[in-house]
Amino acid sequence: MSIMEQKTVAPAKSRRLLWLAITLLVLVSVLAVAALAFLPLRQRLFPAQTTQTAAAAPTGPWYLAGGGPCVQLPPSLPKQISNVRVSHDTFLAHSEPEIAENPLNPLDLVGGSKFFTNPARYEFKIGYFTSTDGGCTWTDGGLFPGYDQYTTTSDISFAFGRHNDVYGAMLVDGEVGNRDFSGIAVSRSTDGGRTFQPPVLVQADPTGSTFSDKPWIGVDTTNGPFAGSVYVVWNLDSNTSDSAPIYFSRSTDGGRTFSPGIEIDGISPRCQFGDLAGANGARTCDSALGATPVISPDGTISVVYAYLDPRLADNDADQGGGQGQGGDAVLGGQSNLAACEPLPPSNAAHTQMMVVQSHDGGKTWSAPVDAATVYDLPFHFQNSCFRNFSLPAFAADSTSGALYLAWSDERSGDADILLVRSTDDGKTWSAPVRVNDDPLGDGKDQFQPQLAVAPDGVVSVMFFDRRNDPDNFKIDVYLAQSTNGGQSFHPNVRVTNVSWDPSLDAPVPVGGPPVTFIGDYQGLAVDNHFAHVFWNDTRTGTQEIFTAAMPSVQP
Repeated sequence: MSIMEQKTVAPAKSRRLLWLAITLLVLVSVLAVAALAFLPLRQRLFPAQTTQTAAAAPTGPWYLAGGGPCVQLPPSLPKQISNVRVSHDTFLAHSEPEIAENPLNPLDLVGGSKFFTNPARYEFKIGYFTSTDGGCTWTDGGLFPGYDQYTTTSDISFAFGRHNDVYGAMLVDGEVGNRDFSGIAVSRSTDGGRTFQPPVLVQADPTGSTFSDKPWIGVDTTNGPFAGSVYVVWNLDSNTSDSAPIYFSRSTDGGRTFSPGIEIDGISPRCQFGDLAGANGARTCDSALGATPVISPDGTISVVYAYLDPRLADNDADQGGGQGQGGDAVLGGQSNLAACEPLPPSNAAHTQMMVVQSHDGGKTWSAPVDAATVYDLPFHFQNSCFRNFSLPAFAADSTSGALYLAWSDERSGDADILLVRSTDDGKTWSAPVRVNDDPLGDGKDQFQPQLAVAPDGVVSVMFFDRRNDPDNFKIDVYLAQSTNGGQSFHPNVRVTNVSWDPSLDAPVPVGGPPVTFIGDYQGLAVDNHFAHVFWNDTRTGTQEIFTAAMPSVQP
C-alpha cells in the first residue's frame, strides 16, 4: 500500500473510533439518567435493610394518643400542670361549672356553667363547652338551644350514656307570660355534646306553689336490667311552707320522655322536724338539699342528700338564696367585707347526710340511712361575702360498688374536707377521714369539694383551698387522690398556678349585697390517666372557667 493510501485510511479509522466513543458516552448517560429515575421506585419496592431501631412511640400512663399537649405528658412530669382557660365568650361572668367525660373516648369532654349577662342583677342562663382533645382546647357551644321562652336556666349537671349520648339537666324558672313557672328540663346530645336537641320537661309547675332546685342527673351504664335508664333527682321546694322534699324521675327511652316525679327522701327518726309518718317517732325527711344520684355496678341507684335542720333556717335571710333574677344590687367587692359577719349555726343544729336506695330502677326506695353528721359551714366565712353550703359530693366505684361521700366541715374550727365510705352497699359508713393535708386547725378554709372514682379505683377529690394566703382570703384549687379506697390520701397537689380573688366580678344573688356568688359547686371528671378539674376563678379580672388535666396517681 502506498503512503498516500495509508494516510487516507487512518483518518477514516479515527473517525469511526470517535463515533464509537461518543455513542458509548451517550449510552452511559442515558443509562445513568434512567437509573436515577428508577431509584425512588426501587427504594419503595425494595427498601434498604438497616440495623437501626425505629424510635418508639411515646408511651406512659399520662400519654393519650390523639390528644392535645396537656394529655401527652412524659413519664417525668412537669412541676406545674397547665391551667387551660375554657370560656372565651362575651358573657360577663361564669360560675358553677360541671364536666363529664365520654366513657367510650377519654378525649371527649363536655362542660357547662352559668353564663351571666348581668352579674349585678344575677341574670344568666346555662351554656356549654366541648373538647375533643382531652381538655386541652375547647369549643364554646353558646347557650343551650330551646330555652328562649324561659327567664332563667340554672344548675347544670351532665351524664354520659353508653352510646356517645350525653344528657344535661337544669332547672327552668319563669316563662313568657308566666313568671311563676318552675320546672326541670333535660337536653340530649347524640354526638358527644357537640350539639343538643330541644329540651324535654321532667317537672313543670305553672302555679308558683313550688320551686324546683338543684337537679342532678345520672345514667345507668352497666349491663344490668336497667341499662340505659336516665335518672334525675331534684328539690321540690314549697313556696308556702318549709317543706323541701327530694323528687325522682326516670326515662327508659333515652331521655325522650320521663316518668312523673315521686318523693324519695323517706322517713327517719333522725328527721326530727317533718310530719310524723311512722313508728318510733319517725318523721318525713322533707327538708333537704343537694340530692345526687350514683349507680352501682349491679344497677342499684343511691341518692345522697343533705337533711337541713330547720333551726339552721334562721340564717336563710343572709344566704341570698334563690334563683330568681332582677332587683337592684351592687357588684360584690372587698369593700363590703365589714358587712359580711360570719353566722355560725347553733351547736345543737347539724346537717345530716342521708342516703336512700332503689334496687328496682327507681320504682321503690329504702328508708334513709344516716351516712354522716355535718358541722356546717357559716353562710359567710370570716372575711368573705360569698355564700357557702355544706353540700354533698358523691361517687360510686364502677367495679367494687364502694360508695364515697365528701363535704366541707367546721368541726375542727376551720373548714376542712371530710370523706366517708361504705363498702356494704350503703348499709354502714366509715368514720370521717380528713382529705386536705394542711395543719389541723390552722385557720385556713377548704370548701366546695367535688368527688369522682376512676375505673381503676383511684378516688379523686378536688376542692377550693385558701392555705396559700396568709390572710385566708384568696383561693386556690387543690386535688387529693387515694389508692386505698379513701382510707388515706396522697399529698395534696395544687392545681391552680395563681391564687384568685373571690370578690372580683362577683355576681350578686337575690337580696342584694353584701352577699356575693362564686357558685355552690365545681366540676370533676376522671379516668385511669387524668383527673379533669373544672372550676371558675377571677385571674383575668372576671369570673371565667378554667380546667387542668391533672396526671392521676397509679394504683
